[in-house]
Amino acid sequence: RFLIDRGNFEAEPAWLTGRIYEHGSYVPVSAVLQLYGHGIRKCGSDGTACYYFCAVPGTYAGQQRGELNEKDTSLHCKIYGINFTGTDIPSAILYVFYNSLLPYRYVQTWAPISVWTLDNFKELFTQYPILKWYWNTFASTAIVVIGNLLFPTMAGYALAKLRFPGKKLIFTCMLTSMMVPFQLTLIQMYIQLAKLNLHNTIWAITLPFLSQTMFLFMSRQFFYSVPNELIEAARLDGLTHAGVFFRIVCPISKSLFASIAILNFTGTWNSYMVPATFINRVDKFTL
Repeated sequence: RFLIDRGNFEAEPAWLTGRIYEHGSYVPVSAVLQLYGHGIRKCGSDGTACYYFCAVPGTYAGQQRGELNEKDTSLHCKIYGINFTGTDIPSAILYVFYNSLLPYRYVQTWAPISVWTLDNFKELFTQYPILKWYWNTFASTAIVVIGNLLFPTMAGYALAKLRFPGKKLIFTCMLTSMMVPFQLTLIQMYIQLAKLNLHNTIWAITLPFLSQTMFLFMSRQFFYSVPNELIEAARLDGLTHAGVFFRIVCPISKSLFASIAILNFTGTWNSYMVPATFINRVDKFTL
């Protein structure tokens, strides 16, 4: 949404000489009509009042400030003649890529090809170690994903299929730990890593997260569905518990490993708070 100042829908000349307040500055309405013309609607009867017009996906074209209703919120609009919906991801990617080719003053405007430039990419790759940041993100994510594919699954198998003293107590403590907000442990974790001289290293954002309780719980619940007869038959054939896990249980648990890998990869790759807290050296940053 953008705020149109002194726009007039009743008298077209006055309307075309109005101004739109965008990101702290005013731009002429006539310049924006070329871009957002499909989304502009009359909102009220007062020709000098402030109006909203549609400039984002599935947005609200109408009404004066503070008077949007359900009918207006069901409207859709277009940018550059492209209908942006929740499923139109390729169009959104193209729109972002198009803006990356523009000088700053032309961003979010309809600019001719003559002003397109690669200077933004040149600045990105020359003034910032973006490739190093990509490598840091990929390496830390890979380490964390591999760790969570190994340690929580083995622990979950032990809690589900093995008998040993204190198993119920361990499971109770595990569930209790899931109820503790991560933010409460963040500062203490940083202090411990600093004492070990691991802050500002890749290990600061990987070691504490190699075994996450949620995936341990998922593994335990999944392995309960594995028939005990299958494990007993493997044990009678001479396999150890490790052999049963790696040679019998893992091959039939592909859906579990896929779920852990996907959830853990997206969570670690998109993580912001942990790297921002544990790392303050530019060459160690992640994306």
